[in-house]
Amino acid sequence: MQALTNAFKIIDQLTDESQAVDAVKAKVLMAGYHHRWHGQGYKTISTEAEFRLPIVNPSTGRASRTFQQGGKVDGVIEHEGRKYLLEHKTTSEEIGDPNCTFWSRLAIDSQISMYLLSSWQRCEKLDGVIYDVIKKPTTGLVQLVAGPMKLPNEKVTRERCLGTIRELKQFGSYYGIKQPETRIWDALEALDRGEKPRESAGMYSARLSSLVGKDPEKFFQRRLVPRLDGEIVDFARELWDVAKDIGTARKESRHYRNSDACMNWNTPCKYLGICSGHDTPDSSKWIKAPIHPELPSGGDTDVLTNSRIKTFQTCRRKHYYSYELGIEKVDQEERYALWFGSLMHEALRIWFDYYKGDDN
Repeated sequence: MQALTNAFKIIDQLTDESQAVDAVKAKVLMAGYHHRWHGQGYKTISTEAEFRLPIVNPSTGRASRTFQQGGKVDGVIEHEGRKYLLEHKTTSEEIGDPNCTFWSRLAIDSQISMYLLSSWQRCEKLDGVIYDVIKKPTTGLVQLVAGPMKLPNEKVTRERCLGTIRELKQFGSYYGIKQPETRIWDALEALDRGEKPRESAGMYSARLSSLVGKDPEKFFQRRLVPRLDGEIVDFARELWDVAKDIGTARKESRHYRNSDACMNWNTPCKYLGICSGHDTPDSSKWIKAPIHPELPSGGDTDVLTNSRIKTFQTCRRKHYYSYELGIEKVDQEERYALWFGSLMHEALRIWFDYYKGDDN
């Protein structure tokens, strides 16, 4: 249990009182993850290792004189005598069906191809990728409902009224968990005041624990994603070509816009004001920022990460502002999904760190 305790501690360190519900969600997911995967015979070799390597033309063996490839690998693990790249993901998509869209996309995922190529270049050829996915519950705090009515000569069981006001009043619990963890007295006090009670963070934890515990395979999946040698060589060619395209765009100042990328994730691109002529890069709204915040070293303008390549392929103007000028909006808020993903990422790192050199 120490691995899970360590994960809980880092979640507490990275959240505050205003993020109590998010902390609960992260802890419930980590508890379910621990229950699902502990003792499965995986041994941690390394976690969060940064790499920076040449970009090599596979046809000539010549390295780029301008760019290098860089990244941070979630982990390398060993299972049944074989070593695998470990890649964590949190998602709101369905992951339980092996034929769903989420898993189908991995056949062409450039990130794991880049990481496997980097292992080749370090003379540490791995046997594939363990794709480790956690599905995020989409539910938040809810209002409580009354629960089933008691019919004449009928005995109402706890199972029949889980998560209702009747369970609170009749059994003093919420989803089978009693006080003080659930703080159900807050809901009972609200009832006494004539208000419609909502879940406390503790009650939310009880409900999520019940939800995750009933169907763990819906929330936690691992898949072995293979890459043939020819596929990695193909990616090496693509990486070389992209590096040339970025170099040409830089040399010729050709940073054209893609208007279809202005509203990804139903959110305006942070550079939309500049692109549309309502702002300028040198205004007081913008500051210099780390080029590659995902890397411990911060990187520089000549490092190509998977995130940078995807940005270039999506919109060259956005790539220019992000990775050539390196500017960030002063008041830019991190998208919630990215923040929560980072929180889970750190908790998973701590969990895997506990099992370095030992089977979990």
